Amino acid sequence: MALALAEQEMESYELASHGEFELVTSVEPCCQCLGVLMWSGVLSLVCGAHSADAEAIGFDERPRSIYWEQELVRRGISVTRDAMRQEAVEILQSYSGEIYNANSQM
Repeated sequence: MALALAEQEMESYELASHGEFELVTSVEPCCQCLGVLMWSGVLSLVCGAHSADAEAIGFDERPRSIYWEQELVRRGISVTRDAMRQEAVEILQSYSGEIYNANSQM
């Protein structure tokens, strides 16, 4: 949603043409967010919790290549992990909303 709103605000699907953008997230990107991130023009990604932390409360974050971080770096997107991870995990654990794909069979 953050990328979609930024693209709407900039009236462009290529954020890099409007400056250098950093995306700060509470958890590492799922497979869908990873794809969007690669094409968004964001130059830096900062993640708090790990995908395993989101999966521990019931979110289905797969499939995602184990080389996702290296692929982003190869595409010119810097990646910082574990930013305030404990706080991000606590936020995940306090989540009481709907969990998408909770009953999916992979």
